[in-house]
Amino acid sequence: MYPCCHDTALHTVVVYIFRSQESLRNAILESDASTKQERSKSCDEGLDNYREEGRGRSNSKHMPGLRGLRKALDGHKSSDDSGSRRDSSSDIFSDSSKEGWLNFRQLNTEKSKRVSGGSRSWKQMYAVLRGHALTLYKDKKDGVSHASSHSQSDDDPQPISIKACLIDISYSDTKRKNVLRLTTSHCGYLFQAEGRDDMLSWIRVIQENSNLDDEVGSSGKDATL
Repeated sequence: MYPCCHDTALHTVVVYIFRSQESLRNAILESDASTKQERSKSCDEGLDNYREEGRGRSNSKHMPGLRGLRKALDGHKSSDDSGSRRDSSSDIFSDSSKEGWLNFRQLNTEKSKRVSGGSRSWKQMYAVLRGHALTLYKDKKDGVSHASSHSQSDDDPQPISIKACLIDISYSDTKRKNVLRLTTSHCGYLFQAEGRDDMLSWIRVIQENSNLDDEVGSSGKDATL
């Protein structure tokens, strides 16, 4: 009798423990599911907020700020100013037959007197050809300044008269390339152009302008080397 009662009591205890463990496991699973759901919800909300913030940042990049608008307006204004300066210089030199950078060297002076060493050195000048006058400036800005000034001064560069001059490619005066020689009744000059095409263009234009007053075009051929 006693062993039977012992087995019954043991069975009851085992069943109770099993049910208790089952209840505890279910409670843990429910708690985990609730936690996962809260985490998932929180994660979704975080992603939504991140996406919204990303859209805001993206939109802000496409929306120019006040500083950006001012910079754009200033750039447009400076562009207009530079354009007006280019137009003004173009207007001043509009009567020129040709203009551009030339390396310049003087050969000799009136009555075949040799010039000093300083005058015989090469100098880069901005050349402007108008009619019979070839004027050499320090740079284009200097040319615009003198050309726009209505009053004459001792500082104004003296133009070289190309009337009835001799103009040709220089082969023996220097080892430099793309050099043309201009010979007037008083002096000789060497000019180095930026390239062969530019040199030939200068020769052609100077030839045409040196005979502007001639009625017979063939006389220009006789005056050219």
